[in-house]
Amino acid sequence: MIEQVSAMPGQGVTSMFNFGQSYGILKGICSAMQLPMFFVRPAKWKKYFNLINSQKDASRTRAIEIFPYFSTQLSKKKRL
Repeated sequence: MIEQVSAMPGQGVTSMFNFGQSYGILKGICSAMQLPMFFVRPAKWKKYFNLINSQKDASRTRAIEIFPYFSTQLSKKKRL
């Protein structure tokens, strides 16, 4: 699953370029490894995990609950 993202108004050119580049790298890695890719809008996955209208950091906390093995890698906000 890959979040289906788009540009947000007010974001700088450099940050949007870097964001798009990371998105492309992720798609490229999945393609090279012949992994299936499913694109999901943020509202859809947030609704599924009951994260609508929650604090921004709630998704990281939920990921730690689901994948406790990766809690160390997810402990810092910058890692997401």
